[in-house]
Amino acid sequence: MKERIILIFLFISISLVTAFAQQKPVTQTKKTLETGFIDPPVISRPKALWPWVNGNFSLSQITFEMEQAKLKRMGGFDIWDVGTTVDADKIVPDGPPFLSDPSLQGIRHAVEEGDRLGLEIGLINSSSWNAGGSWVKPEHGAMGLFKKDTVITGPAVFNAVILFPIIPEARRGDNKTLLQRDAVTGFPVYYKEVGIIAHPLNADSSIGNATPVIDLQKNRAATSGVITWNVPAGQWRITRYVCAPTGQPLMIPSPLSNGLMLDHFSAAAQEANLAYIFKRLKETLGNLKNRSLKYLYEDSYEVNSAVWTPLLPEEFLKKTGYSLIPYLPVLDGYTIGSKETTERFLYDFTKLLSDLIINNHYAKGRQLSEKEGLGFYAEAGGPGKPIHNVPFEDLKALGSLTVPRGEFWNRHGDLNKLQIIKGIASAAHIYNQRYVEAEAFTSVWLWQEGPAELKPLADRAMCEGLNRFVYHTFPHTPPESGNPGWVYNFGTLINTTNGWWPKSEGFHQYLGRCSYLLQQGEFVGDVAFYYGDEAPNFVSPKHVPATLGLGYDYDVVNTDVIMNRMTVRNNRIYLPQGQFYEVLVLPQDERINPLVIKKLEQMAAAGATIIGPKPKRSYGLYNHAANDSQVVSLANKLWGNVDSNRVTSHTYGKGKVNWGKTVREVLMQKGITPDVQFQSNQNDTLDYNHRRTSYADIYLIRNKRLMLSLPALFV
Repeated sequence: MKERIILIFLFISISLVTAFAQQKPVTQTKKTLETGFIDPPVISRPKALWPWVNGNFSLSQITFEMEQAKLKRMGGFDIWDVGTTVDADKIVPDGPPFLSDPSLQGIRHAVEEGDRLGLEIGLINSSSWNAGGSWVKPEHGAMGLFKKDTVITGPAVFNAVILFPIIPEARRGDNKTLLQRDAVTGFPVYYKEVGIIAHPLNADSSIGNATPVIDLQKNRAATSGVITWNVPAGQWRITRYVCAPTGQPLMIPSPLSNGLMLDHFSAAAQEANLAYIFKRLKETLGNLKNRSLKYLYEDSYEVNSAVWTPLLPEEFLKKTGYSLIPYLPVLDGYTIGSKETTERFLYDFTKLLSDLIINNHYAKGRQLSEKEGLGFYAEAGGPGKPIHNVPFEDLKALGSLTVPRGEFWNRHGDLNKLQIIKGIASAAHIYNQRYVEAEAFTSVWLWQEGPAELKPLADRAMCEGLNRFVYHTFPHTPPESGNPGWVYNFGTLINTTNGWWPKSEGFHQYLGRCSYLLQQGEFVGDVAFYYGDEAPNFVSPKHVPATLGLGYDYDVVNTDVIMNRMTVRNNRIYLPQGQFYEVLVLPQDERINPLVIKKLEQMAAAGATIIGPKPKRSYGLYNHAANDSQVVSLANKLWGNVDSNRVTSHTYGKGKVNWGKTVREVLMQKGITPDVQFQSNQNDTLDYNHRRTSYADIYLIRNKRLMLSLPALFV
């Protein structure tokens, strides 16, 4: 066995670390790692969101702040045109519109300075967030499904027009929409009829199989819009559904930069949006390749008004094989046929929404950006409900990006509310992405906290898998803004106006060094938790499931990775880049995708260990009887057609399927002992992150009670 030497780096001071490292002769491979640790590359150093409040900037101050960031060991900035809500007296002047000629002058200067200084620049591709802007046309803005109801009692003859649905003029109180209406009709300048549906109103708000939903579109006169229908006995709800823009504006844009939120479900909308942005950037910067401007970036998805897109009915039919029109009342809370039928339709519908936004916005954004020589980064990991109406599954969305980015808040000393890191890390691991970024230290505390308060939170984030920090936030402060300058209203403020800025190098260097080590090799985790096939779906913050216990780590995986990236050899489950898991754990759900259970059969036959309950049926509505039959047949083969109360495992091929046991018990039976073991009178004292290269094991170990982190390198 190769001799293993332990090098422990305890960050007391830079001089101590350097002296200790110089005492040990190392191989060239280890020397490279040591060099990167002592002087982390730009890609490992912390960056910051860089608000240009109300669109204001100063060329000389851009240079000063970038030179200061370089001096203090930061890695770059994300330019952020944004407004503010803390300027009740309107002291901050209106700057130029985002991507106007004057705005581009500032962006060009920052990119040129980034080229000179060797810093990395990102550009948030809208004023504030999300995607969108003044250039977005109504047909490419966020869409909703609007309805107008008429209730009638039959038998009767219905011969009337159902009026156009009412579209609200405001959202979130007095925040006016940007809905554009035709001057003559008052209707939106763009809309699309979706359907006219009639269904009986029963006391239990259900729609029975004996009285099917009736499509009245064919009963509507093309010119007058009059619907003629012989209404059967009973009370009926007739509903006209229309797809129309919601008019939702950007969140907090600079005063001269407001515009429509983009339809994130539409490929045409994303193509038009990025075509405009690239055109404007290239007019100023020329070729975008090999410059300090490395990527476009989008913040967390908060298009809360959007539930539709014009091509959704066609896309639904193409994907599922049946029309969604008869099931539209389900979206209003009605039950069609049965509770199970309704749930199966909703599965199909929400899965389609997820696929549309992932394929047409995030993956399309990456494709178009990389064609121009840029990356496409985004916070595509939520948070979902109840905070935001995020309609997709996070792992696949994050995996579609050049680099996934998460978010965590500084909750004023509460480390138990860390958000959206474990999911970002899992996505990076399972999709072979090296960098795990996060908008870091978001808060409402502004100047109130510094490195001593932030470090424990940073350490926890790194134990969840984070390996690059993006401070929220580093306000840009033109000279006329005074001191401490104009600020955006959220964030833990880290910039040149901080009293502790002159002494901040050690903090930035600490995060850069840890990030560098955590960017090496592959993540080490024994368990892959499958989170099922539904959408929306989000990974929870890192926690130790009771069934697993301390000393092991894990990733969360999705259907796409099981189907397309997992193979089995030597009784382990491998990803293409070489990372592996000892076991795959299924969710506590009687449903499973038939394609997934078929893949599980292949994996078990090849030697995989699988843990979870025996599935009983499929998810969706289309061809569900045949799919259910396939699930039951394969489940009987994998789990065995036995009484699960007496038997807790079944050998299949070279592998084994387990149930009624904890994950820890199964791992121990395989001879897989905990990765980190310790003795303490407290059960949850330590947290850790483990990376493995071909020549080294790298651990970050965090003592949660002493607020101390101990990075260690085993070679």
